[in-house]
Amino acid sequence: MGVSQACFIALFERQVWSAVIPFLDFTLEVRRLIYTTNPIETLNSAICRAIRIRGHVPSDQPAAKLIYLTLQATSKEGTRYASNWPAVNSQFAFMFEDRFPIT
Repeated sequence: MGVSQACFIALFERQVWSAVIPFLDFTLEVRRLIYTTNPIETLNSAICRAIRIRGHVPSDQPAAKLIYLTLQATSKEGTRYASNWPAVNSQFAFMFEDRFPIT
């Protein structure tokens, strides 16, 4: 292992490891749901896709309208849930029984 790799690992352990440990307390299904359903990334990719398809935007007003329409279309299709949501739902209800009622 090189010096730069050792420095990176030491820096990672000091600064980031305390944020990683609580994530590892969750079960595999919950962790998979957390890292695969990032709504911010979904919106960002939808906006980038719309701008790439549209091509040139002459001014700020059409760009704002394009972003608004993209957000409206994305919010309508964003109602689906993860395929393993029932399993994750029951795990959340078990872990956070006082804050997560089963519906």
